[in-house]
Amino acid sequence: MVLLTKQLQIDFDELLQYFRQVYKYFCDKSILKWLQEECGGKFLYAGFRQILPPSLLPSPEVYFATCLQDKEVWPIWQYLEEYDEQTLFSVIEILYDHIGVYNYETDQFENEAQKEEFAEQINNILRAYKEGYYLEPTNGFIMQIPNGALREQLEYDGSGFTRFSI
Repeated sequence: MVLLTKQLQIDFDELLQYFRQVYKYFCDKSILKWLQEECGGKFLYAGFRQILPPSLLPSPEVYFATCLQDKEVWPIWQYLEEYDEQTLFSVIEILYDHIGVYNYETDQFENEAQKEEFAEQINNILRAYKEGYYLEPTNGFIMQIPNGALREQLEYDGSGFTRFSI
């Protein structure tokens, strides 16, 4: 059994390289296809098919430009090297909000498992950046990992506290 005694530390350029690999992984799995393609299920009634529009309407380019007030965000492959920390974190949060797949067998959009896997992979690299960050899965925001003293305060349940009366 090997015990690791040091923690991986990466700079921003390395974070961009690692993010590129995580992004490619999810693109290859077609989990991000929903961002820019419509998907639809079985024929419902009167010959109409249920169609769900792309997640990033009217297009990913316009969506990212209006959300981030920057025209040089999409396509990610083209502009990634130009991102600053704020832009990268915002892109990650938007991808997290919109990740998922359409299950044609159940006619349902599914994203819980995909969000869980995305957060896990992103957190593996964010943890090593600077003092450590993480994508908080309940709200989808990237936050700095609290230091040890603050973490202890947040986890303290009050046990062992003696109340004094005057």
